[in-house]
Amino acid sequence: MTGTRKDLVWIKRIAFVIALGLLAYFITMTIVIPVYRFKIEAKVTSTNDKNIFRPDLTWQITVSDSIKQRAIDLVFSESFLLSQIEMTKGDSISLTVNLQDSIIALVVQGLTIYSAKVEDFTISHAFAKTDPFVLAQWLATPFVVDTHFASIPKAPVLYKKAPKDTIEALSQVEMDPLNDEIDPVYFRLELDRKLILNFNQNETPEKESMRQVKIYQRRMRKIERNEILGHLSRFSPIEFVPEIHISLDKKAARVIYRAIPEKAFVAVQLPTE
Repeated sequence: MTGTRKDLVWIKRIAFVIALGLLAYFITMTIVIPVYRFKIEAKVTSTNDKNIFRPDLTWQITVSDSIKQRAIDLVFSESFLLSQIEMTKGDSISLTVNLQDSIIALVVQGLTIYSAKVEDFTISHAFAKTDPFVLAQWLATPFVVDTHFASIPKAPVLYKKAPKDTIEALSQVEMDPLNDEIDPVYFRLELDRKLILNFNQNETPEKESMRQVKIYQRRMRKIERNEILGHLSRFSPIEFVPEIHISLDKKAARVIYRAIPEKAFVAVQLPTE
């Protein structure tokens, strides 16, 4: 009986060690290594990149903090302007995300056709650890939307049965093609050069529409889970991708998501403080 108890104790200890090892492996591959390896590299690939001021180490050490902060403010503004100028080369709708002034706008060749106020936002801590001048150079070229996900359809579709005759046509109630206005608006834009923008309505979803929110959240978790499992099975650490979370008025979020085309350009300005 004593021997059996000792065997159970050893089994529990072995199971605990294995579980601890798996947990350590999971944390290392999904958090430690990805964050440690993450680095924004702003390669000079266009005229925009060459125009951004890149001070050397001596300048950054010798100038005062006030002058350095002023230089950062100016270089971030210049970066945002250069990115917008680059977007004017296309004739489709583009998106500007100005977190310095808390404004989201749809633009066509430099002309703003719609704008909305950012109610709230959070940005990845990885940006704070990056050299601001390197970050400004990285942002001087517009991003491109690679993939998008949302809790609402990209374009509302109205299915209508053809009436048999004029009398039936006149008796039919005209359906509103935007009858999904009660649906909550959450969407995610995955951009090239490894940046993710997450948008959500600022209003609390109605109880009857929480099902759509949960479906969307489950879908996002499933995608992330599959990616993590894929990397773990290949003994490869995941790639850390910084994210920006933005809250907008529900109507504004809906308009912006449905207006931006496939492969849309996106210009981003981050706050300097």
